[in-house]
Amino acid sequence: GTFFCIAFLGELALRIATDKVHFLFSKAWRWNMFDLIVILAMLIEQTIRYVESETKWFPLGVTVLRTLRLANIVRSLHIVRFLSSFREFRLLVSLLQCSFAAMGWVLVLLMVMVYIAGVGITAGTFEHCHIDDTTPSRLCKHFGTLDRTLISLYKAIFGGILWGDLMDDLASLNIIYPAVFALFIAVVLIGL
Repeated sequence: GTFFCIAFLGELALRIATDKVHFLFSKAWRWNMFDLIVILAMLIEQTIRYVESETKWFPLGVTVLRTLRLANIVRSLHIVRFLSSFREFRLLVSLLQCSFAAMGWVLVLLMVMVYIAGVGITAGTFEHCHIDDTTPSRLCKHFGTLDRTLISLYKAIFGGILWGDLMDDLASLNIIYPAVFALFIAVVLIGL
């Protein structure tokens, strides 16, 4: 805290020495006043901390300290002001904001694909898991119900489980299921 207080105070002193009267009357006078208020609040906080540590008793109490600590949060706007002057940074932030809608639709498409593949695989494994008792338990563990199938597909996509192991489990049913599963993994991992 003390280091930043000294650094910001030094920066403010240099700006006042450089701008002189224009510090209060330039286009950025609001930011300059904001910086001045934040730095004064930092100085007051540092003074209070010093007095409190020396006397072990402080009449203003914790409420004032909490109020002044709020200035530390507001102080982060100083950095935003500094970064907003960079054209590339503003462009990057703008592009991120514009891509949120597209990312949302990609996630919806992913969920729909997982659901369709899950219903298809569960339909194929349902009779083997619930009618035939000789079906391997791993197959029923991963694909016995729709919720288990959806969780297994998400794990396969995001690396929670090896998709090759799941494909081996599906190979005990029919050659079509591993092929459909491999196509699903290829489309999700490469296409999206």
